[in-house]
Amino acid sequence: MNILSGDDTETNFNPVPSLFTLCNALCGITSIIFTFRAGDGLIHPLSIWLIFGAMLFDVLDGMAARLLNAQSLHGMNLDSLADVISFGAAPAVMIYGLIANGFRTDAFPGLAWFAASFYLVCALWRLAHYNSIALQETGDHGDFIGLPTPGAAALICSMAILVPALGPGFKLATPLYTSYAVVSAVLMVGAVPYTHVRRCLSHSRKWVAPMILLMLIGSILLFKVWALVGWAHFYAFSAPLMALEARVMQRRHANI
Repeated sequence: MNILSGDDTETNFNPVPSLFTLCNALCGITSIIFTFRAGDGLIHPLSIWLIFGAMLFDVLDGMAARLLNAQSLHGMNLDSLADVISFGAAPAVMIYGLIANGFRTDAFPGLAWFAASFYLVCALWRLAHYNSIALQETGDHGDFIGLPTPGAAALICSMAILVPALGPGFKLATPLYTSYAVVSAVLMVGAVPYTHVRRCLSHSRKWVAPMILLMLIGSILLFKVWALVGWAHFYAFSAPLMALEARVMQRRHANI
């Protein structure tokens, strides 16, 4: 889709999608506030759920914009600014809190800062890159280039759920938090294509979308928060693994 379409760019503006976008931003800033209230290497559960709530509002603002034919440059910029807060700054603050508090010492203050800053910088870069592509886009392509910021934020939230469940004596907590911060950041600015779920479903058979939705709801009802952890990992790592497999197969065929 081409965001800039002549004089229609701002005449299509409708405040309804932007209200959902603002709710996205409010979830992000509230998540940051609750992160500040936690300590001892733990994250307040509401910090995590608010980021997932921001993801929901991020989906709803896009749906509302399409239903109301209200895509506009204002809406696109507002959406990116909200994403910076909810999927850039909020996870970065979460990363800092998990690593810094997890050390319980001032011996390595730079590691927490580096991991959080690297994640935030890559999120900003990814969002700016996405906007520049959206302004020039002439067709409805099915892929993102690089891991979308909500996917990266979901990975960070997943680790904030998973690692504490391994027990207070788990010694690899800090390396895991740091590794996931760096990996999710690199995936955001990488060249690996990620399928746009909505566009993929819209081009599939009619029964595919309801089936996937039922699988998602059923897994959440059955496994609760662990389903979200599993889906976040599946989406984030399936694309790089498939790209790696395709490259290996291509080299094998070239050597035959």
